[in-house]
Amino acid sequence: DGLIFAGFTDVRITRCAEKRNTDRFKAHYGVCPKTVALFLEDLFHKHPSLKYKDVFMTLNWLKTYLVSHVMAAIWERCEEYINPVLEDYIAKFASLKEGKIRLDRFNDEAIIVFSIDACHFMVDEMALDPSNRWYDFKKGGAGLKYEVALSIHSNEIIWIRGPLEASIHDISMFRGYTTKDKKKKKVDKDAFISRIPAGKKGVGDSGYSGEPNKIITTRKGQSAEMKRWLGRVKSRQESFFSRVKSFDIMKNRFRHGKRGTKDKMNR
Repeated sequence: DGLIFAGFTDVRITRCAEKRNTDRFKAHYGVCPKTVALFLEDLFHKHPSLKYKDVFMTLNWLKTYLVSHVMAAIWERCEEYINPVLEDYIAKFASLKEGKIRLDRFNDEAIIVFSIDACHFMVDEMALDPSNRWYDFKKGGAGLKYEVALSIHSNEIIWIRGPLEASIHDISMFRGYTTKDKKKKKVDKDAFISRIPAGKKGVGDSGYSGEPNKIITTRKGQSAEMKRWLGRVKSRQESFFSRVKSFDIMKNRFRHGKRGTKDKMNR
């Protein structure tokens, strides 16, 4: 159905190999059909009244991040219909987070149980709150960042925190700071560092070397085997970020949140 909604006919779908159809599906919706099927199962279980085509329209918008005038031509709906549907459906997509991203999945026997890193995303300038706090040195412009922890022993996300201003250091974010501005500096008592079970550790890059009791980083004196394993764990984290940014809304500069800084952060 996804390819039909995208404009492909049954004849064109049938005469193509599975790989070509999968590539076309991913180009429109970001992930493969099997992943979307699993997502739809959870989504409709929680929100059974959603419209099937509108779900695909929302996925297509997240993937392509097209303006509503272009979406109106592709999906044969007017802008007055598309915009509120997108906002409503994205909120319902996000409502699945509570049941999916949890901290109760640590392996009881393993000591090193998670990997952690922060990911940067571009946004329009914070015109109502201009400051170098928003400056993203990686992108050369305004940005926000999220802290993400993945389970090492299962294919699960166990923690997401953000968005915060792009200039805050990864380790400061891990420790619970919400800004690098000394006048506004305060600690989030529910930060990830305070929720790691006793005896458990994670893997991070050199930016986390200041917390050796919580985060293991690659350093001198480690065996070659250990360094290779740490490299694979960190590479897996980067692969996750790469897949997130296969959606253009995450890859390109975020243009929404026109009502001010708080509105942009909330979106």
